Amino acid sequence: MHLNPKYIEVRTFSFFITSNYPNIDKDDLTIISEGYSAKVGNIDDYDALIQLLHDKNLDLSATADYQELLGYFDEDNYIDYMILMIYSGNNDWINSNLRTWKENKSGGKWRWMLDDVDSGFEIDNVNLNQFSELSNVSSPAVMNLLFESLTKNTEFKQKFKTRFLELLDTTFAATNVISVVDAIVDERKDYIALETPKWNSVTIGAFDLFVSNVKDFVNQRNAIVRSQLLTFIP
Repeated sequence: MHLNPKYIEVRTFSFFITSNYPNIDKDDLTIISEGYSAKVGNIDDYDALIQLLHDKNLDLSATADYQELLGYFDEDNYIDYMILMIYSGNNDWINSNLRTWKENKSGGKWRWMLDDVDSGFEIDNVNLNQFSELSNVSSPAVMNLLFESLTKNTEFKQKFKTRFLELLDTTFAATNVISVVDAIVDERKDYIALETPKWNSVTIGAFDLFVSNVKDFVNQRNAIVRSQLLTFIP
């Protein structure tokens, strides 16, 4: 039996959504891919958000315009998503590996979910400054446009900064992240030997080196991204 990859992908996203948002109807969603095309549903509402961001009369430093924009998306979800992506140092993001979704009902708001963080937690990217990347106003990426627009608002910047510092002291404290890494390793290490005959590059030695590099990233990243944040939002 051959399953359509798009079907598998959409069902995976639906399982994620219902696991985290059990009261949402997973059969009535719009899911937007990295190319800003609809995997499921209709892109019109997403286009409306983008058009609003391009509106030259929009002044997000003003409370009324800021509140109008918040009517389109879940601010708390957006902030946590952005913090994770910035902390992870994922250099294959901003204009790639994006998934945005909303429930198709009155008052439904756009939210973001993780998709492909293979380029995150890499020691070579431990100094990556995503704030600089996101502040590139010449970029056509919607993530640049949305972040650059929101950071014109003092209330948003303070909320974003406060939440980021809170997570750096808790969820993203090195000891907490490494405990999660260790738990994942304990679950999967025994399976590496089974992978080796099919994928020659998947060996115990390669796996151990990868885990070591991830831990090196985790031990250094917190202080680096904290400094970047406090420079970006003093």
